[in-house]
Amino acid sequence: MMMMTTTTRKARCFATSSASSTSFSSPPPSVSTRDPSSFHLFDDDSDDAEVEKNFRIDAHTDEWFEINREELRSSIFVHKNFRALWKPLKVEDISIDSLVYARLLEETPDVILFGTGQTLKQVPEESLKWARKMGMAVEVMDTANCVATFNVLVEEGRNVACGILLSGGNSEGGGNK
Repeated sequence: MMMMTTTTRKARCFATSSASSTSFSSPPPSVSTRDPSSFHLFDDDSDDAEVEKNFRIDAHTDEWFEINREELRSSIFVHKNFRALWKPLKVEDISIDSLVYARLLEETPDVILFGTGQTLKQVPEESLKWARKMGMAVEVMDTANCVATFNVLVEEGRNVACGILLSGGNSEGGGNK
């Protein structure tokens, strides 16, 4: 006699908190689906208890970031339990308006990191002042160091967010090709 079991799956929408669930018929265009194993729209939940998920940046290249097995081909904004595609393509694009995600988080991050591409570049002073005024410590570094620092701080349980530009794309230090 053969027994069949079913698994309930919940879809996670990109650019939303991990606590929200939604479904859609196809992945966002910025997510690569070239390799079926690199795209994971569904999380298996063996029970219905919501488990707190901390996002970590698993890998990155000049053209994409991988966060919890999801490949994102854009600059990104990441908090311990939130990730989103981020509009700035180069350092000069980082403005107070582009930091809208930091304002929408339930709790203001203690630290905000900025990854500026292949090399360290100066983030506009008004954005740095705004983050400090909101009570966040600010660190600016190249993208590779930003990814590593973010992951370490999340592992330590720190309340950290980061805005990271792609390393490739142009001589300004970020953006898509």
